[in-house]
Amino acid sequence: MQYCFPLGDKTSWQQQVKCAENIQSWLADPSSLTAKLKSISHDFSLTLLGQGWQQQQSEASAYLAREVLLNCQGQAWVYAHTHIPQSSLVGDNAFLSHLENKPLGEAIFQQKNLVRAAIEFGQFDSRTPVWQMAEHWCGRQLGVMPPLLYGRRSRFVVNQQPIFVSEIFLPDSPLYL
Repeated sequence: MQYCFPLGDKTSWQQQVKCAENIQSWLADPSSLTAKLKSISHDFSLTLLGQGWQQQQSEASAYLAREVLLNCQGQAWVYAHTHIPQSSLVGDNAFLSHLENKPLGEAIFQQKNLVRAAIEFGQFDSRTPVWQMAEHWCGRQLGVMPPLLYGRRSRFVVNQQPIFVSEIFLPDSPLYL
């Protein structure tokens, strides 16, 4: 499967998910995932997969989509999809459209006016584009991939403006250990 921007984060997002305790502790952690990954691995990098303006299908409003891989120890550990409404990129939030290779978590967790709404949870199986791309990114063969990948989705309010972030844990991440 070839990556095509935007890949998105389509799944059935839920308020709860049944999974092992170690997985749940990663998914429900309200702190910055970037900071957590950097504390585990001194070899952290970000791969910008794509960034660009998209049109909301159900509305006439535009949003900035950004997709990245968070890499540790030379392996892709997390696929992140960010959805920022155009109306959220004004004033004190204009910096969000110029992140380039800087992690979003580093940028928003420094903001004084940051609020994180309840975290939603998702599972991605072999029928989903995210799982299929994870197989490609991690160089795994069918049967070696976990049957489910887990992710979380958050609505952040940064300087009174909403942004939406989904983080899907790839097979090489410590979440599955």
